[in-house]
Amino acid sequence: MNNKKITQYEIRYSKIKNVYIQIKDGKVIIKAPKRISEKELEKIIEKKSGWIEKNLEKTSQKQEKSPLYTEEQFKKIVEKNASELINTTGLIPRKIRMGKLF
Repeated sequence: MNNKKITQYEIRYSKIKNVYIQIKDGKVIIKAPKRISEKELEKIIEKKSGWIEKNLEKTSQKQEKSPLYTEEQFKKIVEKNASELINTTGLIPRKIRMGKLF
């Protein structure tokens, strides 16, 4: 893996014992104890740069994916399948519910 230098990150100091690296909304967030120096953090970030890059790429790919169907198209598909099942089995459901998908 290429160890690229991670230049954009946010450091949040708090009363914790360990350093945590988090990828949230495409941003790198470093949670660190108050006692750790910025130089030490830079070494940790450099050491973990492969993991950070991999996860940044993963989150950007997730954000780029678009749904296969619109909500209306999905409702029509469910209604069609439900009708076919009702005709095939003779069973009529009391209610068909769909949760929020999008």
